[in-house]
Amino acid sequence: MDTIRSWAVTICVFSVLVLLFRMLFPAGNVKRAGETLIALLMVFMLVSPFAKLFRAGQLTFPELQEEDVYEVGQEQVYANALQKTITEQLSAAGIEIEEIALQTELDTQNYLVLSEVRLVTDSDKNDDEIRACLENSLGIPEEIVTIER
Repeated sequence: MDTIRSWAVTICVFSVLVLLFRMLFPAGNVKRAGETLIALLMVFMLVSPFAKLFRAGQLTFPELQEEDVYEVGQEQVYANALQKTITEQLSAAGIEIEEIALQTELDTQNYLVLSEVRLVTDSDKNDDEIRACLENSLGIPEEIVTIER
């Protein structure tokens, strides 16, 4: 809630400053260029909180090289990226994974469908904690996660 309030206050203060600057700009090309710059800054300020959401532990894929897709296939590239994301999230939670296997397929719209996750770990955390970590951080349902020790 504080983030939204801070964002709203920033937008309001910036809007007031924009009004002052628009009055101070001389007529002509300088005014047009200044207003364009201000509009771009406003768009950036409006979008920046949403960009932070995508970087805050939500399921994001690392940059995929186009040649990788052609060499091993789209499904395998997405599955590898998902494996890396799962491993990173669990490591951040203090859970080290020895082995991870995913059962995936592409649907008709070329979306990766995850049907099973199998993990091998020696972590001292119990299975329910590991499943909850995957569901909370990546949205992977607990019922498709199998954990072996």
